[in-house]
Amino acid sequence: MFDSLKSWMNVPIQVRPFLKRSGTGAAEYDEEREEYCYPLSEAVLITNRAGVEVKSGTQLYVDGNVQIDEQDSITFEGHERTVAAVTTFYRNGVPDVKVVYL
Repeated sequence: MFDSLKSWMNVPIQVRPFLKRSGTGAAEYDEEREEYCYPLSEAVLITNRAGVEVKSGTQLYVDGNVQIDEQDSITFEGHERTVAAVTTFYRNGVPDVKVVYL
């Protein structure tokens, strides 16, 4: 289904995995790592982890084996952004492609 997208996943992004919140409530992140994506700019409405409907203007298609969570921080095109939601598409029972909504 997504084989054609995988060859286009060549745009670098930096992912900072969420670790915890400090005593003051500030997010703390692990070391940044580079991943590759296929970006798409499209205005869509999604439901985030809290069940609230929000607008996403950018979607990043990443390989299914990329570890990414809705609390992580992403640097894309030089701007650090929070993840609004992550959707996973499966093939043969394993993650094939993930869509990261910013």
